[in-house]
Amino acid sequence: MAVIALLGSTAAWGSTFVVVKDGIEQMSLWSLNSWRWMLAFMLLVAIRPRALRVPRALLLRGLAVGLVTSLGYLFQTVGLLTTTASVSGFITGMFVVFTPFFARMFIGDRITGSAWIGVLLSFIGLGLISLNGFSLSVGVLWTVAGAAMWAMQIVTLAKWATHENAYSIAVIQIGVVAVFFTIGALIEGLQVPPSAGVWEGLFVLVVFASVLAYTVQVWGQAHIDATRAAVIFTMEPVFAGIFGVWLRQDQVTLRTLAGAGFILGATLVSEFGSRRARVVADLAQPHIAA
Repeated sequence: MAVIALLGSTAAWGSTFVVVKDGIEQMSLWSLNSWRWMLAFMLLVAIRPRALRVPRALLLRGLAVGLVTSLGYLFQTVGLLTTTASVSGFITGMFVVFTPFFARMFIGDRITGSAWIGVLLSFIGLGLISLNGFSLSVGVLWTVAGAAMWAMQIVTLAKWATHENAYSIAVIQIGVVAVFFTIGALIEGLQVPPSAGVWEGLFVLVVFASVLAYTVQVWGQAHIDATRAAVIFTMEPVFAGIFGVWLRQDQVTLRTLAGAGFILGATLVSEFGSRRARVVADLAQPHIAA
């Protein structure tokens, strides 16, 4: 169920590429994100007002996750100013490479053989889908920093998220991101969504890609290790391609299909390899007769 939940979140995020592209053609990125995250935060609080009544330790953890998420968006956006979208997409996907190392350093996760194979296949797949050239620049370095922040977000959720506190952490995290982008939008000049189409896009971003996706992500990561989660999240460009073809009639090449195949294979290898390891571990435990 955790794998299915995280795949659902990834599909929701994949759909946002089309929605955000349409939105930022009519208003600024800062304003669009301010409306998205602030509305998502208010909706989450309205659904469960007591979610913010948490111990100080949990509040600080939620704030830390929210800060890491905000920095991930910031670094990725700054990087896009001086790099192409394809290079940015590939480098951002490097979170799947950073995650096992961060998980090992900060929460002591063991890096299994199947996890390494999944990381390698995901890396190849992301390259086939999005890499059309590479040049080292300041923008590249910012984007690498963004990828590191996404890896840290995955690891911090794996460390702190539980079935009981998942909703509260999601609310706090989204609240921090909302404040972050709203401050930026106010400095720039907050814009009101100019058309019904933008409001419709915001509905998708708020309800599906923010409220549901991030709540489900926190819950799912309470039941799955960080490296497996990172491999699953590399399905995002695959879903983005599917929605692009469906909604915008984007062209699909054999190279894109090959990359999607590598990423799907990475997800399957990571999941079934980890499941086999758990079965072997269970069989190795001594059994006491009733």
